[in-house]
Amino acid sequence: MSLKRALQLTALAVCVGISTSAGAITTDGNWSDWFAWSAGGPPVGAGNNATAGGNNWNAGGPDLFAPGVVYQSVPDGTSPGSGGQDYDIEAVMLFFDDNTGRLHFGMVTGFDPAGAFGAGGPHYAGDVFFGLGGAPASDLAVTVGTEVTAANDFGARFGQLFGNGGWSTESVNVPAHVAAADPYRVDEDAAGAIDLTVARALSVSWGTNVNGSTEHNFLEISFLLDALEIEAVTGDNGGISLHWTMLCGNDVVNFVREEPLAPLPEPATIALFGMGLAGVALRKRFFG
Repeated sequence: MSLKRALQLTALAVCVGISTSAGAITTDGNWSDWFAWSAGGPPVGAGNNATAGGNNWNAGGPDLFAPGVVYQSVPDGTSPGSGGQDYDIEAVMLFFDDNTGRLHFGMVTGFDPAGAFGAGGPHYAGDVFFGLGGAPASDLAVTVGTEVTAANDFGARFGQLFGNGGWSTESVNVPAHVAAADPYRVDEDAAGAIDLTVARALSVSWGTNVNGSTEHNFLEISFLLDALEIEAVTGDNGGISLHWTMLCGNDVVNFVREEPLAPLPEPATIALFGMGLAGVALRKRFFG
């Protein structure tokens, strides 16, 4: 087999692989089923701290995405924007799989799930708040903080999903250190907090040093939506919002999408998309 033919088959396999993976995104703390790079691998820094390597994500992020993935890089300086790479939020992404009825959330961050232990620390990960239909992020909350303290029920809160049956908007029972980080933690003891963990088959995974990148971790969440929530997210007036921060509020992301999440393309469309990407890659290789 000629070298050119081998490269053609390799490019096709890679591009079709990333293109068809959207229907099989798994909550495993790995970003490889969400996106890939057309040239080279993910940025690899010198160490997971505030000075070595810095934020090297936005200078060369991914450019090949599985169909249906909504991706948004988060620029440096996100409010409050201090703390260096240890606290940076690099990118957030969403995907709704209409084959399974699951909403998927992913976030690339320099923040280690075990927490950061710099000045004034330790600081821990806050919960992830979702707003369906583009409303303020207070409809659902997923507990992801790995803080093992009495205030955090010694870590027992990790991996729970709460629906808002009448809680006060953005209510917390462990306040954040700064106002910009509010809400940091959902008040799961509020009378209106409904535990949906089992009913929605919640899955949560923190991946560390993903794909060899020593400065980037990946938080991944997925859960089932009911019929009304699916309409709120994917309907003509659909949309979604989310909020995440850490206890110290060194970085905060408030993501709002006022457009519906697109349903997953049909298998034939996915295959054609993959072949198209292969063609682009080959053109760059042989004619660029």
